Amino acid sequence: ELVRRGLAGLELNHPSNSGRDKSVIRQYAGNYGLFLTGGSDYHGKFERPEVVVGDYISDESGAAEICRV
Repeated sequence: ELVRRGLAGLELNHPSNSGRDKSVIRQYAGNYGLFLTGGSDYHGKFERPEVVVGDYISDESGAAEICRV
């Protein structure tokens, strides 16, 4: 339903995504033709604060999509 409504990508590389999370995200991306992004943005006190710029870069598909637009 989300893809039908315009979802085009998923955040893969994020400090709170475990290896299992990333596996599931990659599976959904492959099944639905979604690009993958990365982000080190902070969402609250329950996330690890020791994140620096460049730790969680975008997947090649996300970078390609940004360049396409």
